Amino acid sequence: MGSDVAESFARVREAIAQAGAELPAGPQALRELEEAESRHRRTGSHTVVALVGGTGSGKSTLFNALTRSRFADPGPARPSTRRASACAWGVRADELLDFLGVERRMFLDTLLEREGQRPLDGLVLLDLPDHDSVEEHHSEQVDRLLPDADVLIWVVDPQKYADHILHELYLADLRTRADAMVMVLNQVDTLDPDGRAAIVADIRRLLAEEGLGDVPVLETCGLSGAGVPALRELLADAVAAESTADRTAASAIDRVARGLLRQVGPPAEPPSDADLGRTVDDLLRATGVGAVAASIGTTVSRRRGGALAEPQRPSRAAVAAIGSQWAGRAKGELPASWAHAVDDALPGVEELRERTAAAVGSVPVPPASATRAAALDWAAAGAGVLALGIAVLGIALDWPAGWIVGGGLALIALAATLAATARASRAHTAQERAEGYENEVRAALTETARAVLAEPTRRVLERHRSVGTALAGVLRASTGGRSGPPSPG
Repeated sequence: MGSDVAESFARVREAIAQAGAELPAGPQALRELEEAESRHRRTGSHTVVALVGGTGSGKSTLFNALTRSRFADPGPARPSTRRASACAWGVRADELLDFLGVERRMFLDTLLEREGQRPLDGLVLLDLPDHDSVEEHHSEQVDRLLPDADVLIWVVDPQKYADHILHELYLADLRTRADAMVMVLNQVDTLDPDGRAAIVADIRRLLAEEGLGDVPVLETCGLSGAGVPALRELLADAVAAESTADRTAASAIDRVARGLLRQVGPPAEPPSDADLGRTVDDLLRATGVGAVAASIGTTVSRRRGGALAEPQRPSRAAVAAIGSQWAGRAKGELPASWAHAVDDALPGVEELRERTAAAVGSVPVPPASATRAAALDWAAAGAGVLALGIAVLGIALDWPAGWIVGGGLALIALAATLAATARASRAHTAQERAEGYENEVRAALTETARAVLAEPTRRVLERHRSVGTALAGVLRASTGGRSGPPSPG
C-alpha cells in the first residue's frame, strides 16, 4: 500500500475516532474504509477495468476482441448477461476475484501469448451484466462491482447511447470519477461517416452537460476489430500507471471524507473574551453585586451604621437565560450533532446557578468602618475643643486679645482641615472598597464562567475544527495525488 494512501486511511479513522458520536455516519464510513482498504490490499499490482453497458451494446463481443478469445458468448443467450466474467493477464488474480465475487474467469499467460499481450500484464478485465437488464440481480451485480473498478469503460451502441438509465442513474452520480472513465461507441460499422461524427458529437455534448466533458470517447466495432487496438493501448496505459490502485483507494477515501465533511460543516469560532465579559456582566446583575457595591460606598462615605447589603442568589430563570444566550453564541451554525455536543458539555441551570453563587460568596463583603478617616475625625474634634479651651483659659488669665483670637482661629482652621481630610479619606475608602469588591467578584465570576462555559465550549469547537481540518486535508491530499484521465492513443 502506498504510504500516502495508508496515511490517508489512518487520518480519516483518527478523525472519526476524535469526532465520536458527533459523526452519525462514522460507523458506516469505517465499514466503507475497511472495504476499500481490503480491496486495496488484495488488488496489489492488478488494474481492474470494467466493461459496462446496456443490453445489445456489444460488451461481450468487445470483451472477446480484447482478450482474443471466445470466452464471452455474444448473442441472446450469452452467459455474461447473467453474471460477471473476468480475464486476468500475466498474473493470476484469484484472490482479488474471490474478493470481488466473480466466479467466471479466464487467465492469459502472456509468456505464452503473442508479444502484443505483454503490455497488459496485471490487467483484470471485467465483463459486467447489462446495467439496464430487467433482472434485478443483474443491476445489483453492476452496482456492487462499479466502486471496485479502477477504470470504467462505458460501452454504448448507436441506438441507446442517450439511454436515461445510463446517464441519470450512473454517469451523473459518478462524475467524481471522471478521471477513470472512457466512453466507447461500439458497432460503428452500422453507421456511415457522417452518422458516426454526429453521434460522437452528441455523446460529447451529453457528457459535457453532466460535468464529464474530459471523458475520452472512442469508436469501436467488436466484430470487425475497428478501434480495438486504440482501446487496448488505453488499457496498457492504465496498467502502466503506477498509481492506479492508489488512485482508486484515494477515490474511496474522497467519497468517505466528503460525506463526513457534510456532517462536520464549516469551522465555528468560539465565543470571544468580549462574549465572556458580557456573560459575566449578566451574572453580576443577576446576583445584585452592583447594589452591594453601592451600599458599601454609601455606608462608608456617609458614616452610616447598620448592615451592608448582601449579594443575592441568582434566580433560576435569570441563570437559564444567561446560559441559553451563551450556548446560542457558541453553537452558531453548527450541525445538529455538534450543537448537541456543545449543550452536553455545558453545565445545567442548577449547576451554573450553584457555581455562580459560590463564586460570589467566595469574596467577603468589606467592613463599613474607615479607620484613618475616623482618626482624622477625632483629631478635628480635638482641635475644636482645644480652640475653645484656649479661649476660656486666655480670658481667665487675661491674655492679650490677639493671642486668644489668633490661637483660636489657628486651631479652628486645623480642625476644618482635618475634617475635610477625613471626608476625602472616607470618600476614597468608600470608592476603593466598592470598586475593589466588585472587581474581586468579577474576577471570581470570570474564572468560574471560563471554567464552566468557555473551556468546555472551546474543547468541543476545537475538536470540531480539528476533525474538519483533518478530513479536508485528506481530501486535498488524495485529490492532488491523482493522475489525469485516461487518454486514447
